[in-house]
Amino acid sequence: MDIIFDGDSILAPGSMGVSVEEGWPALVSVGKQYLNMARNESTAGLCLARLGRVLEEKPRVYVLQVGQWSLGHETLWEFERNVRGIIEGVRRSGMRMILVTPPAT
Repeated sequence: MDIIFDGDSILAPGSMGVSVEEGWPALVSVGKQYLNMARNESTAGLCLARLGRVLEEKPRVYVLQVGQWSLGHETLWEFERNVRGIIEGVRRSGMRMILVTPPAT
């Protein structure tokens, strides 16, 4: 597996009126083997819960886009704790990670 994407509706397959083929995970993964695990209404906590499956797949790169939904459904403390947990798990595995979050305001 080359790339796994996870996160909320910004990455979710077929969400926001964009077809799976037109979504940015598909567009940036041309010629690569990828899996999009993102789901509408995912929080950082739900992504942390899915991390075990990510690690089982052993991708070279893990892209996490999270925050838009989380910040309305998790406290800032929970969000930070969950994202740090994901980062720690990914670091231990040795895979590369790209983290995309909304700017702090």
